[in-house]
Amino acid sequence: MPKGYSLHIALNKVDPVHYGSEKKLDCCVDDATVMHDIASNLGYDEITFLKNDTATLKGVADTIDAYSNELVAGDLFFITYSGHGGSIPDLNKDELDPSSPVLDTRDETWCLYDQQIVDDELNNLYAQFAAGVRIFIVSDSCHSGSVHKGLRNETNIVKVTTDIKQMKEKRLTNDEARIIYFEHKETTYKDSRLEKKSVRLKDVPASVILLAGCQDDQSSYEGTNGHGILTEYIMKCWNDGAFNGSYEDFHQKIITTMPQEYLPYQKPNLNFSGVREPAFTGAIPFKI
Repeated sequence: MPKGYSLHIALNKVDPVHYGSEKKLDCCVDDATVMHDIASNLGYDEITFLKNDTATLKGVADTIDAYSNELVAGDLFFITYSGHGGSIPDLNKDELDPSSPVLDTRDETWCLYDQQIVDDELNNLYAQFAAGVRIFIVSDSCHSGSVHKGLRNETNIVKVTTDIKQMKEKRLTNDEARIIYFEHKETTYKDSRLEKKSVRLKDVPASVILLAGCQDDQSSYEGTNGHGILTEYIMKCWNDGAFNGSYEDFHQKIITTMPQEYLPYQKPNLNFSGVREPAFTGAIPFKI
């Protein structure tokens, strides 16, 4: 029988020594608790929760690495992130992929407690999973449209600079990201680390689906009900397990259920990498 494993990462604050302040958010641990409860209610075999100062680069990478050695074909790995998203310069130039509909010059990141983890590094971790493993990622963060290293598949993005009703953004500003990057360039973000090549998308043996809070050049926001907007509408559309449809159906339902005036600011993205298996993409989300 296939097994389900999940990892839930949440940061309401980060290390002020690295980031310049705690960059406090209000909803992220509660977001992760929602995802934890979905996995628990569906009978997942093993669930891990990393929050705030336990959600370090080493803690996250080691946990994903350990699961990659444990899961076998047919198993499901459900990984969620709620926190700030960032971006840094693309030093290995793999964002300039001619097959991408939108060329990019930056790597998208998750802002873990002690430092950022880059999409190349996440992709290389997912590439360690065996063929036939299914990986479902939910990223309620800014710049998250391809944070698993997939190609951006939304090209009709509307550029808007004002906030959604002054809600709190879950991102580092470009100025903050630039300052943090250059302050730690010779230590944390060394060229030798960031110039490493990412495994090519077609060479990832697992099947990977990302449900992202927004496009790469958009922000994800905290809503008014104590959750990130993506998490809020996942909850509404999942409806305690009453949802019946595919991952693509679920993504579309989220988009049509959200207030349409949100979409120019935050349009959730669905992205695929690795081996695209119809039996996975056509299945009901979250279910083993």
